[in-house]
Amino acid sequence: MPWCRYLKPYYLVIFVILIINTALYLHPSTELSAVDNTSYAELEVGKEHEAPSCDPAMTVVTVICGKKQRRLRQLAALVRSMLFFTSCPLRLIILTDDVKLITARFGKMASAPLFKKSNAVLEIRMVEYPEYLKEKRTMWHSFGPCLTLRLFFASVLPELDAIIYIDTDVFAVSPIEKFWEIFKSMNGTQFMAVVAEAGGHPDIWPWYGRVSRTPYVGASGLNAGVIPMNLTRMRRFGWEDEVLAAYEKYESDFKLIDQDLVNIVLHDHPEGFMSLPHEWNFRNWLCPHARGSWMKEFLPPNVTAKMLHGDSSNPRDVSKLYYYPFYAAIQKLNIHQGNKDYTKQIVEPVIELMKLPFRAQRHRCAALDENLLRSIEDLDPKTRSQTSSCATRSPGFFGSFVNFLFCSFQFSF
Repeated sequence: MPWCRYLKPYYLVIFVILIINTALYLHPSTELSAVDNTSYAELEVGKEHEAPSCDPAMTVVTVICGKKQRRLRQLAALVRSMLFFTSCPLRLIILTDDVKLITARFGKMASAPLFKKSNAVLEIRMVEYPEYLKEKRTMWHSFGPCLTLRLFFASVLPELDAIIYIDTDVFAVSPIEKFWEIFKSMNGTQFMAVVAEAGGHPDIWPWYGRVSRTPYVGASGLNAGVIPMNLTRMRRFGWEDEVLAAYEKYESDFKLIDQDLVNIVLHDHPEGFMSLPHEWNFRNWLCPHARGSWMKEFLPPNVTAKMLHGDSSNPRDVSKLYYYPFYAAIQKLNIHQGNKDYTKQIVEPVIELMKLPFRAQRHRCAALDENLLRSIEDLDPKTRSQTSSCATRSPGFFGSFVNFLFCSFQFSF
């Protein structure tokens, strides 16, 4: 036919792949993921479903420096998720080197109709390192702008007793007030809670011991992206003095300066931290690297992920799609809508996004979507009818191959 001459060959290939992928979606494999086959009826009803009490001192701190659009998009997801899921008054402090830019982008977000009922307070402050560090200005922006600021919150935020520090590439799928209760679990010597890097399994991501040569905690080191901090105890302990001593000793050996320093100090003082459960800092890259048995260890059947950490990755990257539906749903929230509706604003958009062909069902992460949807169920049981009909299924080898081909074409043109 004459019109065929105008069709480029790869258009026809893409069209065929779309048809095959649609057929696979309509007739999926019945092989369920081995990571989490627990039915909703088997979930324990306990603390996971109890409404936490509100603490007027609840404060979250994040830091953003530079003007990279990727960081600003990540910060938007963090702020929106914090304000959307909380039911308690929240003080959210953003420390930045460009107050004008961040105020223009986020200054009025806390007063938007969707978030008004949470009574959140959004504070935007200029980054200021402690006066005594003026002679060590090279430490301020080592490996990235403001990257070491989190190590000096005890001086930078002298009026605060406790905070939760969160990287900008993290967002919540659970109320932060549940996380705040972690402080009640700390003993008298612990001043922070930190999750194990690679879940304590160095074979998953052998950063410490192979790439980084500085001292670290446990078998795989600690991740510094989400840290509840008791600042009063950190001041009493002399945290910043310990940090500076470690900096002087290992200055030429750092790979991830902020995280390395946290590991060095806590390696020498293990009594100062408690182990943070993985659901509060679930790193995106754990999925492709972790074996099925390890995934059950990170997220047992009765536990849902509550805080998702992108590890500085862009969630739209084809290799980082494990939680993209939730990220996209949070970014698309209509903040001018007055009432929260978990079903219409989160669950339904997520389910629609999960249907898209580029949403490749990776064999080691196939149950993550279902796990995250259960997080929403914990907040609103009315969503159960929606989520229970959306069990994550494996597309099998051929389906995975087709998804791979589609992703390759989609991100190539």
